[in-house]
Amino acid sequence: MLKIEKRISALRGAQLFIRANRVARCGKMAFYSENVDSLTGEVQRIREHDWRCKDKFCPQCAQKRMYQHRASIFQIIEEAKLNPSHFLAVTITLKSCNLSQLHKLISLLHNGLRRILNSKFYKHYGILGYLSIIELPMIKHDDKIQAHLHGLISTSKSVLGKNYPNNEKFTDTLMSVLHLDYVPKCKISPVRSLPKYVNYITKFDIDNNVFAQELNSRQITTLSKQLSYSHLYSYSGIFKQIRSEQKKRYNIARKSEQNSSDNKILLPISYHENSVNHCATTDYSNYD
Repeated sequence: MLKIEKRISALRGAQLFIRANRVARCGKMAFYSENVDSLTGEVQRIREHDWRCKDKFCPQCAQKRMYQHRASIFQIIEEAKLNPSHFLAVTITLKSCNLSQLHKLISLLHNGLRRILNSKFYKHYGILGYLSIIELPMIKHDDKIQAHLHGLISTSKSVLGKNYPNNEKFTDTLMSVLHLDYVPKCKISPVRSLPKYVNYITKFDIDNNVFAQELNSRQITTLSKQLSYSHLYSYSGIFKQIRSEQKKRYNIARKSEQNSSDNKILLPISYHENSVNHCATTDYSNYD
């Protein structure tokens, strides 16, 4: 609760009261459908979904995305039957840029990793696919911001022993494919514990420090605009293929549920006792 209160106070301090109220109301209203038994007349209430604000500054929405991506990644690894000893962990940090150029920096990080793995040097690893996640640290006093890319790479061969990748070669390749005139910070190494590393990189959806600091209205507006154009997650190869199949299965399941509930009426029920437009009061702790 402390994290969401800080972000709400940051939005209100920047005089963005509408967004602050939306974040404060996130998750406090659920939609239920009512089924009436034609024989007994008994009314059955089924919880359909919660109302979400989908704001970049909302920690509850970020936490939901984090768990969704985390579950999706583990499901991809299980479905593809990927060997845990055939994974590489990579971290890339480029030079800081102005806040208004954040979208270009994020795109440059994603494109840099893609070009490296498509280069001749890394073809002998047999890259099956990869995913990359962006971490955003705090904005500096001169509106400068830095972004870190954390990647998980799946290979068809073992990356231990003689196949251990070289940091210097990886850095040189990145400078070559992106035509950089400075030396970026890069680190590539085998993944020792796959579950721990997946949990580590997915936490940045909710633990990005840029959302925890005090920002003015201009910085919040610029940051939200830049992030609306950007993808903090990127999937490629076998990760992208299986994730698209997951989305298809999810959409089919949702359509079948919608077809079966055409005659249902959705009733909004607020969890907040002091809500003006509530139909009933419900204890939120029962639906964790």
